[in-house]
Amino acid sequence: MPHSSGSHAARAILPPLIVLIALAAATPYLIRNHWFGVAPQVWVTGVGLLLVTMTFMLNAWITRINNQEQFTLKFLFDSRLSTEFRNDLKLREEFFPAGRKVAPNSYIEAYMITFDRDCTNSRDGAHAAMRILNYYEFMCLGILRGDLNEEMLRYSIRSIMCNYVEDFADVIEHTRTINSKSFSHLCHVYNRWRNPGKPAIGTKLGSS
Repeated sequence: MPHSSGSHAARAILPPLIVLIALAAATPYLIRNHWFGVAPQVWVTGVGLLLVTMTFMLNAWITRINNQEQFTLKFLFDSRLSTEFRNDLKLREEFFPAGRKVAPNSYIEAYMITFDRDCTNSRDGAHAAMRILNYYEFMCLGILRGDLNEEMLRYSIRSIMCNYVEDFADVIEHTRTINSKSFSHLCHVYNRWRNPGKPAIGTKLGSS
């Protein structure tokens, strides 16, 4: 089951909340026993400031989590439901059907075909497939930067992305022999998400 924003926030709240409760409970004892020879009013002021600061940080943390989840949902809806993305999926499926590994040579050959305005050919499928790979690369960059919620994306599109990457794994590896930074974020996230027994990608050039 996916975790709601409330459950994410609850997990985020728990550690600092325990600290806040402990400080609040300990304050009367600290005041009463004059710890370290500090006057009671100093303890009250210091603990009060600490509680205010931690409360502010806690609220900022919760807000960031909620904003991240909202941004992730918006990212998914705005991109995957767009006309352009759905058209790219259709072109890819027409010329590079899902479940078949794509050989770099055949992909490059299709990619380099002369553009024809009057008809759709494998060039359109190859360029569509590359746009989808770039989409997943951008998504994985957002995950690794903390802009997108990995747990939500992993639950919703892990199998879709992993199956796609596996079909184009050889194309990705070939591209990385030209530029070792190509699809580095996609490789990193795929290697975390892949099913047991599936080979890692990007390892030939030392990526994690």
